[in-house]
Amino acid sequence: MTIPPSRTVWDALVALAATALDVPTAEVGGPTRGPARAALARQLAYYLAVTTLGWTASDAARICGRDRTSVSHALGLIEDRRDCPQFDAMVERLEGAALAAAGLAGVADSVPGLPVVARRASRTPVLLTGPAGR
Repeated sequence: MTIPPSRTVWDALVALAATALDVPTAEVGGPTRGPARAALARQLAYYLAVTTLGWTASDAARICGRDRTSVSHALGLIEDRRDCPQFDAMVERLEGAALAAAGLAGVADSVPGLPVVARRASRTPVLLTGPAGR
């Protein structure tokens, strides 16, 4: 399954990664590398885009204004960090959240197999059921 690359979905991935690592979103998407935690959040967003949403490294690079090799490098760094059980558990939670964020960004109806997502009154995304409500 591939979620079509878009700036809206990218911004949602950045927000997820920034929140998970307690980094201001503006630092993650800035024009420079930024602080180490901001760089890690950006690398994590790349990872989610490629491994969870099915984007290519070129797609992710184009959407966020970086070089494809930077994205490819980030994928390896995140994969290496997944040897840490706590980091791996965080990434697993973010993978589910990335699919939910893509659904909330308006692509749920156009992508077969994407889980249906709804909002509770608290505005928290909730995974409802299997493939696109079918």
